[in-house]
Amino acid sequence: MKAVDTRNGFTFIRLLAATLVLVTHTYVVLGIEGGDLLERNGYIGLSKLGVDSFFIVSGYLVSLSLQRNESIFRFILNRCIRIFPGLAVAIFVTVFLVGPLVTVDANYMGHPQMWDYLGNVLPFYLQPYLPGVFIEQPVAVVNGSLWTLPLELLCYMFLAVLAWAGVVRVRFIVLLVVSMLYLHLHDTFMRDANFLGVSQLFLNELGYLFFSGALLALLKSKLPLHWWLTVAAVVFVVMAFLFGGDDWHYPAFVYLLLWPYSLISAGLLLKNFHFLNRFDVSYGVYIYGFVIQQCMVFFLPGLTDPVLFMLLSIVFSFCVGLLSWSFVERPFLRLKSIDGNALRRFLWERRHTSAADSDGPY
Repeated sequence: MKAVDTRNGFTFIRLLAATLVLVTHTYVVLGIEGGDLLERNGYIGLSKLGVDSFFIVSGYLVSLSLQRNESIFRFILNRCIRIFPGLAVAIFVTVFLVGPLVTVDANYMGHPQMWDYLGNVLPFYLQPYLPGVFIEQPVAVVNGSLWTLPLELLCYMFLAVLAWAGVVRVRFIVLLVVSMLYLHLHDTFMRDANFLGVSQLFLNELGYLFFSGALLALLKSKLPLHWWLTVAAVVFVVMAFLFGGDDWHYPAFVYLLLWPYSLISAGLLLKNFHFLNRFDVSYGVYIYGFVIQQCMVFFLPGLTDPVLFMLLSIVFSFCVGLLSWSFVERPFLRLKSIDGNALRRFLWERRHTSAADSDGPY
């Protein structure tokens, strides 16, 4: 198996994406109408830009992981190791630490809604509320970031099925992403139409971005990596939004076509940020950030300046993200390096498994 090249800036990009989500959520939890700076001017929100970037980078990294692992079982196991331990701890902390501290419901521990919220450990069973928690604030949703996790898992599952079918090839993935782009730009899906409990619109759009990342992973050796080309692609995207007119389809087409390349190219070129790969706190920042901001609204009701609120929430979220990485995520990620023979004996896995991947994408 080829050695993994970890000299890249993808952790830096994920940290930036998580920060963009926190910026937009600042305006959500404070109840400030109009949203962030981009949203107030009629463009896509910073949180959307962050989530889109997460899916592109995730598609790229997990596809590289799949290329390094012969076993579909091992691929699925590694994805579960990356997602579920950190999520489970976040849910338990929210229910049994945050909830009792902020609830106004005297029967909190006996309320069935509290126990229902524990079902968020299984992302396809999303429950947004806890009894008496944040109900007097502008937004009562406890954690507004969890909605993307089932979409991410569906992308993992679909990629695994395609790998099992032996069709993770450039031509097939090109056909797939072109089809998904066509469906999105022709308004095929509506936001309120669901598939497995998630929006068909978001599944198709974010799935397109995920598999665009996967396509770039397949084409990695052929990608033109130049800063001037990356910057030019970003400039085209910005110009499309600035001069695209009232019809969203035109800037959306340019954005969806060029942003995946811009992001992956930048990640491969930002080699000087590779030191951050040892501290990938982006997942913790993402799954705790909204709850932290809600707690700030509760405990600091006088803090209404969005800029100061935003900066403090970024600091708090990064600190909690570092705790999650150090004491939950990283210890579990060590299971990826378990000896293949030991894994077969323990789980009766008969297929050959390769050494674990080290990327740890979100």
